[in-house]
Amino acid sequence: TPKQIKAHLGSLRLETAVPQSSKALVPKGAEGTKPADKNECCVACGQHNLLFEPPPLYCLNCNNRIKKGQTYWFTTVDINKHSVCSACYKDHIKDSLKVEGKSIAKSKLKKKKNEEKLLEPWVQCDFCDAWVHQVCALFNKVRDEGGAGQYACPNCLLKKMEKGQVKQIVNRPQAMLEAKDLAKTKLSTFLEQRLSKFLTHERQVRASSVGKKPSEVPTAEGLTVRIVNSNDKVFSVFPNFYKHFEKDKIAGEMKYRSKILLLFQKVEGVDLCLFC
Repeated sequence: TPKQIKAHLGSLRLETAVPQSSKALVPKGAEGTKPADKNECCVACGQHNLLFEPPPLYCLNCNNRIKKGQTYWFTTVDINKHSVCSACYKDHIKDSLKVEGKSIAKSKLKKKKNEEKLLEPWVQCDFCDAWVHQVCALFNKVRDEGGAGQYACPNCLLKKMEKGQVKQIVNRPQAMLEAKDLAKTKLSTFLEQRLSKFLTHERQVRASSVGKKPSEVPTAEGLTVRIVNSNDKVFSVFPNFYKHFEKDKIAGEMKYRSKILLLFQKVEGVDLCLFC
């Protein structure tokens, strides 16, 4: 709704505390966007480039964290899970590396330096040519159908709604489903009910301590728990650990089921993922 869009823009600008009219160089291009040709900031938050720290990397062999600026070696399977530090690559990895039950030749490992920074992609409005961070615009590039669809920035969308050119969505399409519309499981239902019960009790305790009614004490609302992935996987015991206990005939591989659990909270009409 227009009210939700205005509230979303207001919270972005309040958080960044940067005037919308401030100017800065938009990146020449970011993954998933067209090259920018204007010297302007994001029309939603007023900021320039948003840089994020990449996920931490851990050595598959020694389990130590790979520090910033350190050289490491990785497989093409999953760089965040299947990387080895330079020390283990030289001293402990002989001919191959075992990854999820498969042997990958040492010669196929690729070398890289841990100095990557993640840049939030941009998207350009098809009506006013303004640039917006995809995260600020709540833009889903996966649903963009290869860039074939038209995109309107929040400001243009508000103007179109006020003129009656765009109608407010009553029934959400498949691409705009809410967190509560995701499929439920026995585990997600149990966790959601357990969380609700705990927060209700905690709210009553806080209310009693300050001499107020529970309804007068703030609490977390709009919470949704969902299991979005469940796969059978194989865990390979770390080589050094396996060698140490090999005489005890421990298993070199163990099968397990991996599940991805997400906790959402609805804030200003938008489902935010708080925990994964």
